[in-house]
Amino acid sequence: MGKYLANRFMAARHMKKGRAMIRKVRNYLGRVMRDIERGCAATPQLRGLFEVELAKAKKIYAQTLNAKAHDKIYSWHAPEVECIAKGKAHKRYEFGCMASIASTNKSNFIAGMMAHHGKPEACPRA
Repeated sequence: MGKYLANRFMAARHMKKGRAMIRKVRNYLGRVMRDIERGCAATPQLRGLFEVELAKAKKIYAQTLNAKAHDKIYSWHAPEVECIAKGKAHKRYEFGCMASIASTNKSNFIAGMMAHHGKPEACPRA
């Protein structure tokens, strides 16, 4: 809930309150991570169950301090999601994957599709 409040504060240009909320949520994440690590140290069988999730949580915990970090995680359930800069005032960013679709000239028969991962500038434009 705190992350959503941070977004609302930032959208309303209450930057100080928004950053405070992000710090609060980051503290919660750190506490939960340390608690899980202590539990895994006591019971080694749990280490395999939490290994992937702890790696993702550590990456998110580290990226909140560095705004220019590369290879960020934007979605917990879909870590392959990327940030695409749109350059519009009302919708600056979009999250997902850039795709191109080729169709025939006379009908809407789709001849091919391709997903472009990475930076959109490196993708071929039609």
